[in-house]
Amino acid sequence: MIRGCAISNIARGIRFVQDLDFLKDLVVVFASSLVVVALLGRLRVPSIAGYIIAGVLVGPGALGIVSDVHEVEVLAEVGVVLLLFGIGSRLGAVQFSQPAVLGLAVVGLVWAAAFPFLLWLTARWSGSESPGRYRVLSARVA
Repeated sequence: MIRGCAISNIARGIRFVQDLDFLKDLVVVFASSLVVVALLGRLRVPSIAGYIIAGVLVGPGALGIVSDVHEVEVLAEVGVVLLLFGIGSRLGAVQFSQPAVLGLAVVGLVWAAAFPFLLWLTARWSGSESPGRYRVLSARVA
């Protein structure tokens, strides 16, 4: 009984340290973005360029400050969803119902549905040993 509690406490401690690493990465991402966007704002560079430059600087390609890129990618996906929601909330139904906008939306939906299916179908048809690889790729595309 005592041994199980000790293992449980160790597991909790490891999880706590992992959570602290994620919070550190989150603070680094926000702080670096704030500094870079503020500096580039004085030069009249758009903020989106500042966010990209900050990501390049703290990511594994340059300074390597952010330790777990996967967790930051998950956070970035949530950010993209919120960005798209914000854009959608600014668009009215009249703007979205224009033929050009509606046509582009339909093409995007068809592409997002058809491309993963075609990848899967190609993997099955070619007798690939690892169709799971294609599922991961198609999930990233969609």
